[in-house]
Amino acid sequence: MKTKIKILDNHAKNNFIYIAILLAFVYLSFNVLFLSNKVFASEITESKLIQLVNQERRGKGLSELTLNPVLYFAAKAKANDMISRNYFEHYSPYGKSPWDFIHNAGYDYQKAGENLAMDFVTSEGIHNAWMASSTHKANILKPTYEDIGIAVIKGEFDNKNTTIIVQMFAQPISENQFSPNSLITTIRNFILGF
Repeated sequence: MKTKIKILDNHAKNNFIYIAILLAFVYLSFNVLFLSNKVFASEITESKLIQLVNQERRGKGLSELTLNPVLYFAAKAKANDMISRNYFEHYSPYGKSPWDFIHNAGYDYQKAGENLAMDFVTSEGIHNAWMASSTHKANILKPTYEDIGIAVIKGEFDNKNTTIIVQMFAQPISENQFSPNSLITTIRNFILGF
């Protein structure tokens, strides 16, 4: 009697990958949106900032942005880097760009943008300041962006406690943004807490 070993075909592999991504995204979204303890006494939350961005986009007839876990990890890595190296700039003192953080997190993009904020006390205050700045507003309302990742990180900057916010936007290269490599990178970043 011969035993047959069935190897998953590409369709089954893709389904498995999509289910794993979906479960990771649901778990991450729940933690980010409901269990995040990354702020001081302020009322700044990732979920509120995303809500404000999408409200603004709807008002202009634009599609809503989707929370992307890979962009979240990129934003979180950037915010942690700014806190640990004590800088508040789009480019780090050692030459790392926002695009490097996005690429290193495993997101392949056609276009990307970044907004930064620090020392605010409310999500509305940050959003209003971004909308009053032409360059920040342009990121929020760019029609080609599809995904968003936001990190709200507390820490010490210039010897005082603060909250740093990094908002990243992107248009993926393809609709199927999650390749096996980006899935592995996303899971690794999630486990390591990036």
